[in-house]
Amino acid sequence: MVLGLTMAETLILLTFCLLLFIGVQLKKEQEIKKEFTELKEKYHREQLERKHHILVPISKYDELTSKAQKYDEQYAKVDHILIPRSKYDELTSKAQQYDEDQKEKTNRVLIKKSEYDELTSKAKKYDDAQKDTSGKKTISKTKYKSLTEKAKKWEDYQSSSSSKVSISKNEYRKLKDTKKKYDNIDKSPKWPPIISLPEAKDYKFRSGSSVISKDFEAKLKTVIKDEILKILKDYKANVIEIVGHTDEQPMGLHHGKTTLDQNILQFLDNRSGNVTKDTRLIANDNAGLGYARAVTVMKVLKTIPELKKYTMQPYSAASLIMPDESITGGSETLQESERRRIEIRVRRKLKNRD
Repeated sequence: MVLGLTMAETLILLTFCLLLFIGVQLKKEQEIKKEFTELKEKYHREQLERKHHILVPISKYDELTSKAQKYDEQYAKVDHILIPRSKYDELTSKAQQYDEDQKEKTNRVLIKKSEYDELTSKAKKYDDAQKDTSGKKTISKTKYKSLTEKAKKWEDYQSSSSSKVSISKNEYRKLKDTKKKYDNIDKSPKWPPIISLPEAKDYKFRSGSSVISKDFEAKLKTVIKDEILKILKDYKANVIEIVGHTDEQPMGLHHGKTTLDQNILQFLDNRSGNVTKDTRLIANDNAGLGYARAVTVMKVLKTIPELKKYTMQPYSAASLIMPDESITGGSETLQESERRRIEIRVRRKLKNRD
């Protein structure tokens, strides 16, 4: 036994102490290795930095620093560049040669011809503007234009004031309104006159028929044609309307069956004047008779060269409308020959109306 411990316990204690010692030594060894690694890395960094640096004495460093400061003070505020000595000598030589070439051109500069002309022109304008500045005032172009316009208006007013009357604005507005109303009345459309051709004045057709008399046809081609042309020109019209009017006497069945529907186009196309079964116009009532007579007159007018360019349209008013344009009452005392008539009217086409 050692110190009261058995041999086994003593061996265990010694083993523990040995392990403790070994642990302490291992820790120290790790610390030493870490410190060595750090020193090695620091050394490598310093070696890398020294590749881009040089080691100079402190006195040399101070000298260089002083000169650099003086250089900065001298050249920091001017626009300089650092060039090789050879380049400097070359430029200096050329500059000297240029100076020698310019000795005879003292106080002169060499500029482009276009620039010289521009400067000369501006100088002349300035000299012209400065010739007489006494008693003048400088104003903007806008102000000058405004003053000029007002001065002209005043001169115009003064020159014509002898023929003018001073009135209030309210009175002037009333007069303008009155004039406007008058102008509207004066400019209202004037309807062209109606050419009325009654049987009572020998503008005749065969009784109950659309066959026109020779005398009526001759007048259509002469005096009536001239009257139509004058009205067309005066009123700038381009449409001729022919309206047939009849009396109120009913037409008998003896006139036969109407042929207006089937023969009207053949009648207009027939230029020979010969009446055939296909070109004869038969009406069996006053409405049809008025229409047939209007178509007959239109056919005559279409043969007149001066009227060919105008549009012609036939209509029938039958016995309904009186010569005074009133509607018949059925008991009028007016002569039947006055009611049997052809009316010719002119107008503008709808698309050409104002």
